[in-house]
Amino acid sequence: MFKHQVKVVFLFIIIFSISYLAIAVIWANYVVEELLEESPSAAQNIDLQPEHLKALLKIEDPEFYQHYGLNISNGQGLTTISSVVARDLFLNYKKLNGVKGSFQSFYKAVFSCCKKIDFGRDVMAVVLDSHATKEQQLNWV
Repeated sequence: MFKHQVKVVFLFIIIFSISYLAIAVIWANYVVEELLEESPSAAQNIDLQPEHLKALLKIEDPEFYQHYGLNISNGQGLTTISSVVARDLFLNYKKLNGVKGSFQSFYKAVFSCCKKIDFGRDVMAVVLDSHATKEQQLNWV
């Protein structure tokens, strides 16, 4: 009986997690173009001095130009420049309205609660990386 309950709970957690991430991907793809178009940094050149950019990349995200939003190599973990930019763009840049805003509020609440284990932001980083150049992402830093 107990093993069956554990299996049911485990299955529920897996289904919930997959659903959460799938909805995050759909929502992020739905709003990313709108947010990028309205972003003041979308059309600018990188506003960092070359030596500052080199230092930033060396310290924060050495594989920035090689990964697609996430990097788990060399102990880097999931936090990348892309994931930080995704958090700022999707959750904090502009308050969205309607259904878009409802999902934004939901993901913002999840991130506030579970910063260390929120994979929704990491999924958003992959979506951002597929829609924005690395230079556009660096303009957000």
